[in-house]
Amino acid sequence: MLDEGEGQLCKKKDIIIDKFDQLLRKLGGEELSLNISLGRMGAEWHAAMAGWLDSESTYRLRIEQVDSTKHLLPRVCMQWRV
Repeated sequence: MLDEGEGQLCKKKDIIIDKFDQLLRKLGGEELSLNISLGRMGAEWHAAMAGWLDSESTYRLRIEQVDSTKHLLPRVCMQWRV
């Protein structure tokens, strides 16, 4: 049979386990909220990266077009001098 001290220990153990269960439920809810927030942020980040990549691609294309026409500039200038 349990004496007085062991009975108190079981009650305290039950209280501690109950507190841990409450904490786990709370953390589980926070984890779900965090996952939802991260999902939204991830989608926004991907959209921003897609926009940046598009603009970077356009910029590099323009630079390449300018570089490819630089050799024509002296010819045009020579024609205008004559």
